[in-house]
Amino acid sequence: MAMDDNLTRASHNGGNQTGRAAMIWHLADVFETVARLVPDQMALTDGTVRRTWREYEDRSARLAAALVARGIAPDTKTAIYAYNSPEFLEAFYVALERGRGLP
Repeated sequence: MAMDDNLTRASHNGGNQTGRAAMIWHLADVFETVARLVPDQMALTDGTVRRTWREYEDRSARLAAALVARGIAPDTKTAIYAYNSPEFLEAFYVALERGRGLP
């Protein structure tokens, strides 16, 4: 579910104890929302590696599919052993997605 959908739903559910609308979202929602709004903008650059949000989402989706094919279920604890790199960020995003129970 996209972040903006969660915010709308939260505001219709009466907010929280402070009287303000509760913000119910997951960090992965931020990535999804940005990718949906500006798919052809640069998501990351690292030396000669440049990826748009569309490419970032595509590569992350393929990694997620590979994990599912190997039996990694939603909510499975995940560790990433990698240097700070574009591939690390893609794996991190997949871990976020899987952590909130998405297939």
